[in-house]
Amino acid sequence: MTTRPEVRREIERLLRDGLTNREVAKLTGVHPVTVSSLRRALGIPPWRPPEPEHGTRQRARRCDCEACRAAQSRYVAEKSRERKRKNKAMPAERRAALAEHRDLVRRETSQAATVRGPWRAEEIALALDYRHSALEIAQRLGRSITAVNAARARYGKRPTTLPYRPKRHKEDGDQ
Repeated sequence: MTTRPEVRREIERLLRDGLTNREVAKLTGVHPVTVSSLRRALGIPPWRPPEPEHGTRQRARRCDCEACRAAQSRYVAEKSRERKRKNKAMPAERRAALAEHRDLVRRETSQAATVRGPWRAEEIALALDYRHSALEIAQRLGRSITAVNAARARYGKRPTTLPYRPKRHKEDGDQ
C-alpha cells in the first residue's frame, strides 16, 4: 500500500518543520515506520533533541564552563538542603535510636582503629561462628564489625545444611 501524494507532502512538511516521527504519525494517521521510511527516502536527518543550554544541570556533566559548574553547585546545594529537611522531619525517637546505635558501634569497636594484620585460623573459625553476632566477635577479637563481616564473606559462607554425599557401596572385591 502506498501513501497518497497529498499525505506524503503533508508528512514532508511536518518533518521539515522539526517534528518527530511519532508526532507526524499521530497528526497524519500514518504508521510511524512509514513516516521513518519517508524521512530516509527524502534525506531528512533523524530528529535529535536540542542540545541543552549552558548553565543547566543537563549540560553540566559534559561541560566545564563557569555557568555549568555553577548549575551543578546549585543542584548539589539543593540536594543537601532537601536531605537536611528530610532528616529534620524524621521523628525524634527514630533520630535518637539511630544516634544511640551509632554511639554503641563507635564505643564498642573503638579499640580496633588500626589494622591487625592477617587473620589466624582461630580468628577465622570464631568469625565463621554464626551463633554470635558480628559485634560480639569484633569485641572478642579486637577488630571492627566491618572486618568481621569481610572475613565472613572472604573465608566462608554461612552454613545452611551439610552437603549430600552418597555412600559408597563396597564391591565384592573391595576391602
